[in-house]
Amino acid sequence: MKATTSDTPANRSPGLEPVLDGDADTDRGVPFIIETSPATIEPGAEIVMTAFVAPEHAQALFHATVLFRDADGAPIGRAPLTDARGGALRSEPVERVAPDAPGSHAFSAVMEGPGGEVLGKQDFCVAIAAHPIALTLWDVPHAVEQGAGFQVTLGIKCPCGCMAEGWAFRITDSAGQIVAEGQTGHDPWPGTSGLYHATVALVAPDSLGAQDWTVTALVPDHPTPHIQRSLPLHLNVQTAPEVTLKVLAVDAETGAPVPRARVVVHPYRTFTDAQGRAEVRLPRGRFTIFVSGPPYFAFKTTGEVKDDMSLTAEMYVDREFTDADAWA
Repeated sequence: MKATTSDTPANRSPGLEPVLDGDADTDRGVPFIIETSPATIEPGAEIVMTAFVAPEHAQALFHATVLFRDADGAPIGRAPLTDARGGALRSEPVERVAPDAPGSHAFSAVMEGPGGEVLGKQDFCVAIAAHPIALTLWDVPHAVEQGAGFQVTLGIKCPCGCMAEGWAFRITDSAGQIVAEGQTGHDPWPGTSGLYHATVALVAPDSLGAQDWTVTALVPDHPTPHIQRSLPLHLNVQTAPEVTLKVLAVDAETGAPVPRARVVVHPYRTFTDAQGRAEVRLPRGRFTIFVSGPPYFAFKTTGEVKDDMSLTAEMYVDREFTDADAWA
């Protein structure tokens, strides 16, 4: 973002006398420009401010330093001018934390000579974006039954510290129709400082396969402007389960049960219990079954599941590759 004096353009003709005395607001002196970055400045983020002097004014400001001030006139940083390409001058960048309040914030920069005399002054504004909204989802099922009810949990937070209690959200289906609306609760999620949440009851669509819904955190009724935020809610809609697959994961050498092994029968997933056992409800069909978990090689088998069935997954330890293996 570039700014110039409101009454004197940056390409003002050379020969302007420096402001050595008097009110710098009356005569802005030798012109220069201020650039701030990044282009979009988030509340509380870092602003980098740099002064630039055109080659035709470089001699007048060669030994100057630039002092940056906030809207109240308080100093926020000082930097010397250094040579830039083409005979121009630029200051060392000055960094500060952006204000939390969105909108336009006034700053100023003063060029000071070696004796502290004011050689030029520049007013500029920094635009602070509206507060972002952090939106997250969890407890989303890996698969949902056609036409059946299920639940998801969502969390909403303002990274800038605004309390998101009672903030509204909306969930729409793949056709853009609203399927749920609500508000976050009164208490943040345990262990967090501002993640307000809600558990939402939903009904799966009748159409089978992948469905993309949308969860939106709406702009809250809050004194500080915020930006609406959306996240996709990916659903995998399946027919109703008809059979039960029982899996027993054991160490292939010792026969000991393997707890917390991951069982995947896409799109269904679960983990074995302390006895190495897991159950998965499935529709009838052909599936590839994976059982995995450190320190074992993954177990894989493919077959038709027509009725309730049991499967023992023998897990082999994934040992490190040794020199003996290399020369075997």
